[in-house]
Amino acid sequence: MERAETIYIFKNNIDAFMAWKREYSRILGIWWDGESSIIDGFTEWLKPKTIIVEEELHNLLRKELTNTSLQIIVQQHQPPTKASRLPSSLDLPICVFPSNDTHVYLFNPVINQMNNYKICTSKFIREGAREILIEQGTPFTYLQHRKKDASLYNTLVSANDWGPVEKFTHKEFQKLGVPTICLQESVIDFGDHLARMEWCNFPFIQGIVTARYLPSKILFLTGNPRYEALSPSSFPSNKHVLINSNFTYGLYEDIRINWIEDIVQTCAELGIDYLISQHPRDSGDLSSYNVTDSHAGVVHDMIRASSVLISRFSSLIHESIALGRPVIFFNPHGEIMNYDFEPDGVHIFVSKTREQLRNALNSIIHNGLEDPLHDPFYKTYGMRHYGATDGKASLRVVNALRTVQQASYQPEGRPITGLQLRMDLARLRFRLFRTGLGSSKVIKI
Repeated sequence: MERAETIYIFKNNIDAFMAWKREYSRILGIWWDGESSIIDGFTEWLKPKTIIVEEELHNLLRKELTNTSLQIIVQQHQPPTKASRLPSSLDLPICVFPSNDTHVYLFNPVINQMNNYKICTSKFIREGAREILIEQGTPFTYLQHRKKDASLYNTLVSANDWGPVEKFTHKEFQKLGVPTICLQESVIDFGDHLARMEWCNFPFIQGIVTARYLPSKILFLTGNPRYEALSPSSFPSNKHVLINSNFTYGLYEDIRINWIEDIVQTCAELGIDYLISQHPRDSGDLSSYNVTDSHAGVVHDMIRASSVLISRFSSLIHESIALGRPVIFFNPHGEIMNYDFEPDGVHIFVSKTREQLRNALNSIIHNGLEDPLHDPFYKTYGMRHYGATDGKASLRVVNALRTVQQASYQPEGRPITGLQLRMDLARLRFRLFRTGLGSSKVIKI
């Protein structure tokens, strides 16, 4: 994205952003709760020239604003503009729209702090959300994917706005003036043809690192609620490697076995035990290895029982760090990383060959690391990348939701072109064929 030269830091007044935007064209608005360290390092990471900050936040940001080359503008206190939405709309529930089982776990701590919401799923997405909701005994309903659906809700909150069903859902809500939010659920590829988190009105992002990748004009710095209950623990007495097999959605499935075989053989050479955690949507036959099925409800215990995680691009990289476990990103297949994990060669390694993998694994297992309970890396890294080590990410999401609901300004999400529409319908028809749901004619979106 084009780097923002001006950053507007706010907690309450989104609407003032419109006025500042007329004066500063290359401006980025960042919502901050005014309390947490989730914003620490934003000037160094984003390198703005001018900072505009709400008056009540100015003193709280003094440590960040000591750079004398920055132009600092303090916005005097002023109440937000009266919302243009009908007051009655504020009485409607929030539509919480999980696409899969992981999203259900993501939203659980958030809805525990909300009073007026409904959980909705789609019959056209079969990725485990319905099953986990039933297992939890959580009430839910189905969206019918008609325009009138949006009129029943105050806001749409999802964790995916780029899938064919999810994207259309966001657009139908936006057509009726209902603001839509996409909560970042993991490390994801930004900047490719899927344009992740660009279709919603308001992206709620994990950490300040994400702000470098998204072209959105306003970002909400909330953190990831799924990680807020995670904390580092001491290493297990038995040295043990957890291998994450997450070759899903057709990505790199042809190199799965070679990738796993390289790791397993390296573990054998170093005399280290291993366990393969197989993603619920990884369909590979790994029966000849020491493997167990995985999902968001059990994988954290697997990580705690291990000494190190070896993975390709995955949210487990951050979950492992949150639990105090170092990570090796094994990338012999040349996977493009549209995210900077900031590998330091101590806690996070990127290995492109078996020799590099062996050296990284040997360094972690045999040279040893400081006890995660006393290593400050995990907290500092966590707040910068997924904003949850203070245990307050879900509270920030709820407070940010209130700010959105009280605002009149609603930035446009990325518009859908005719070509994108045809591509999405083709993807949707293929999905329906694979899930056995029949003709796409039943979808009214």
